[in-house]
Amino acid sequence: MKKLLMICLVMATIIVVNAQAHTTKGGYYACSLVPKSLGSEKYRCPACAKIDEQKRIAKIADDKKRSDAVATKSKATQLATDAAHKKEMAGKNKVTEVKVVMPKNNNDMKAVGNKKVVKEKEDLTIMKSARYSFVNEKEEILFENYDWDTTFDLQNLSITKNALKNFGIVNVRTGNKMSKIGQFRVDVVDSKGEYLFNDENIVLICHIADGWLLIGSWDKKDYYVYNLLTKKKLNFSSVSNSDFSRFVYGPALELFIPILSDKVELSNLQNHNYQIQGKVSESIILKKRLSQLFPTQLNEEFLSKQSFVFVHTNRYTKNLAVESDNAFNREFAETDSILLYCVSKGGKLEIIKLK
Repeated sequence: MKKLLMICLVMATIIVVNAQAHTTKGGYYACSLVPKSLGSEKYRCPACAKIDEQKRIAKIADDKKRSDAVATKSKATQLATDAAHKKEMAGKNKVTEVKVVMPKNNNDMKAVGNKKVVKEKEDLTIMKSARYSFVNEKEEILFENYDWDTTFDLQNLSITKNALKNFGIVNVRTGNKMSKIGQFRVDVVDSKGEYLFNDENIVLICHIADGWLLIGSWDKKDYYVYNLLTKKKLNFSSVSNSDFSRFVYGPALELFIPILSDKVELSNLQNHNYQIQGKVSESIILKKRLSQLFPTQLNEEFLSKQSFVFVHTNRYTKNLAVESDNAFNREFAETDSILLYCVSKGGKLEIIKLK
């Protein structure tokens, strides 16, 4: 009897041990070490949890290895792309830095050494503004400068349509600062990418007619015109007693409003840059008003002999350029001095006092 009892106890122990044996078939939910009623993440089998942790660590290592490989390949590709772009730009700049030599025969194309020479034509705009640069008619970069906050075609800042080609106007950053009031200067760039003025005081440049540029300054004291063709400079003295503190770009285009002959084609109003916005319409209105008041001094015969005429007063000249009869009459009555700064076709300055 004792022997039979002993055999029964041994068999029961074996059954219990086997019942609690570890198995990974079907995941830890099927593991016999976890009661079926408690089969959840909260009651995981320690052995299953260890296996899962080993798999997790292995996956992280594998993912990192793949990620590093992708990053290395991407960096190598970017370096190769940058090098190719730099080489391409260097080649373009090398060609365009050559001085253009015009052949005597316009049908001929010559070369200087082994460098290409581009023949310029009067009816073809070579320089066009682009971001930080100027390009030619094929959109190829002629020269670029990351100190240029903004670039303009000369035509974009012109009162008339006869602006010269192969000149641009740039807002140049100063002191490695972003473009804000007082932190950039304005200059003209020629077909070689060189500055014409290098004057820190210039805040506004716009083209009037026949190569004449109107120059405005930060200190709002020095006003003059400069001719791109003849290199001639004419200084203007201001008689205005107005406060200029509110003018961001200098009051040059507020004090000196150009009027021109009917033969001169004015720029399209919608093409104007914000710095000279509305100046064409002001010019048209002011010419009509003053021609009616002073037909002897200001008429088409006289204007046809001038490159342009600036109207200048002791107040804001633009105040006279108003459509309303009542507004004009009031401004005219309160204006003590009206002067005409007349620049002839030959480049001579004459000042005429109308009032």
